[in-house]
Amino acid sequence: TVLSKLFAKRARRSKRRPTHPLGVGASGHAVANPGPGVPTTPFFRPGRRFAMSLRHANLAREDDAMLDIRSASISLVDGADRLDLPMNTGLVSAFWDTTSFLQFVRANLKGKAGLQALLARSPRHHLGATCALVRAPGSYAELGYYAQLTYRWLDREGELWLVRYRLVPAHSEGSHLLDEVDRKAPWDHERREGENRRADYLRAEYAARLGRAPVPYRLQGQFQKAAPAGDPAYDSAVAWTAPWHALAEVVAESALLPTQTEALAFNIAHCPESLGYFRATRPDDPNALAYYRASIYARTQRIRPGPRRE
Repeated sequence: TVLSKLFAKRARRSKRRPTHPLGVGASGHAVANPGPGVPTTPFFRPGRRFAMSLRHANLAREDDAMLDIRSASISLVDGADRLDLPMNTGLVSAFWDTTSFLQFVRANLKGKAGLQALLARSPRHHLGATCALVRAPGSYAELGYYAQLTYRWLDREGELWLVRYRLVPAHSEGSHLLDEVDRKAPWDHERREGENRRADYLRAEYAARLGRAPVPYRLQGQFQKAAPAGDPAYDSAVAWTAPWHALAEVVAESALLPTQTEALAFNIAHCPESLGYFRATRPDDPNALAYYRASIYARTQRIRPGPRRE
């Protein structure tokens, strides 16, 4: 596909991830603690303990002080069971099907002028971008991260649900707001005059924070009953109003070495039978984003040099 070739080309040229290229990683654990509103499922049975790996990164900018989307990818593993959840800042996404995704990617490849033109003519792209962008945060540990896709959740009784995930700090919602300047010009990513923190200050701060104490998070989920194809519930640019429920306590305990962080490889295709993503039947299906993400991640991870945790 066009998407796979595009991202494979970038990975082959750079010899690293085509997006979120520089990051900071951590190892730790998670304990399932599903709340009373959560449909029962074997994976998140109460008290179940997982080995956890995590990686924080910026979407595209190597300078942490610039305006950018920030990410948290986690992997929960217990024996043969594994669940990977790549997440970004922003309750909703800046794209909602393969066409809008290609538009967003191509606009970014054209630089500031390309992104400005797209956001000026597309209110949906503009909303998703301004919802997700964060300028010079104090710490990766203080932000909220959203999976921005609708996943499947099969309960113990065989009933199918829709679920959306988020990872937030243990004691807050991890919200962030753009100021008036960035809301008016979200395509202007450059660091501001007077900003004197080093380019990797976020990565350095997170590693130093882990050196002092573990960093706790909460993994949460929103739920809806299964809906037919084409329902707005699958649209990643549309927020749900359902409440957030506890799924697991997540604790980052130790910073990974740069080589260990680089070796991490997350893919939503890693999921137990009761969870996972929906299959798409056509490119304009919102669920096609999940299918292409799984395919692209697998292809680019094969291209990246060095050992990988698959």
